[in-house]
Amino acid sequence: MDADLDGRYGGPLLNVDRFLYRVDGVLAWILYLLFMLMMISGYMITRGFLSYHVGAFIHTRLDVPTMALLSIHVAINTRWTLIRKGIKDRLLKDLISVLFGLTPLMIILYLDAA
Repeated sequence: MDADLDGRYGGPLLNVDRFLYRVDGVLAWILYLLFMLMMISGYMITRGFLSYHVGAFIHTRLDVPTMALLSIHVAINTRWTLIRKGIKDRLLKDLISVLFGLTPLMIILYLDAA
């Protein structure tokens, strides 16, 4: 059985929350791998580890996908934080979650296009 949002087992999770819980677990591992690749490519650029050009290529290509996945991860966890804080209004929870998820993504997309 999956743990519910309070950490207990067998708690009642809605199907959407159960799905988001699983998606967030997968996202966390993907983000870990992407951040490791970005860290290695950063060392390739600054320290001459392997090739500067390969490092720069990897580093510049991973920024938008990493931020997109990080934004989804932040939105999901913001929703759970609001649930734990006792906010009952579903529309408010969803709007705040989307706002917290989309704001960093919009900033990165704007900076990437500049």
